Amino acid sequence: MMTNWSWLAIAVLPVMLFAMPDETQAASNMKIVSPDERELPAKDLAAMRKAAERGTTKDWVKFGNVLRDGRTREGRKLPRDEVEALKWYRRAAEKGDALGQLAIGTMLAAGRGAALDEVEALKWLIISSTSRINWGAQAAVERLKAKLTADEQATAERGAEQWMREHPRDPLNPLLE
Repeated sequence: MMTNWSWLAIAVLPVMLFAMPDETQAASNMKIVSPDERELPAKDLAAMRKAAERGTTKDWVKFGNVLRDGRTREGRKLPRDEVEALKWYRRAAEKGDALGQLAIGTMLAAGRGAALDEVEALKWLIISSTSRINWGAQAAVERLKAKLTADEQATAERGAEQWMREHPRDPLNPLLE
């Protein structure tokens, strides 16, 4: 009685034994690429950028995510660009988007897309944490505060307070409050 895998050995072994060296080399150089692993054409990236420009803060954050991750939501590859992603997050954050604010804070805290700036990161995380929907920003605030001096924390808190005075939240949009 054959096991579940013995049929494979019977079918494949003769092919492997008698394959020509050139065929074997060609087969080993082949790369199987699934449809979601294909690179995104430049024209599609340009179209995504135009759509984001016409969109809302939510669209700006989504486009920032695509640039940061180097993948579309469908898994299509594109060049990672954390510097550009940070610009899109900042654009959303400046309009009051809590996810954009959280994204800036986490990227600056890790030195991604810009030089490491934990004080500025804390400022944005504090701002994001004041949103009704803060997406874990408060936990990030506490983790980052543990790494900073009291003076650095005070500087970040003053910056957050000033920003929030200059940019009152929109009570009709939970992502912007």
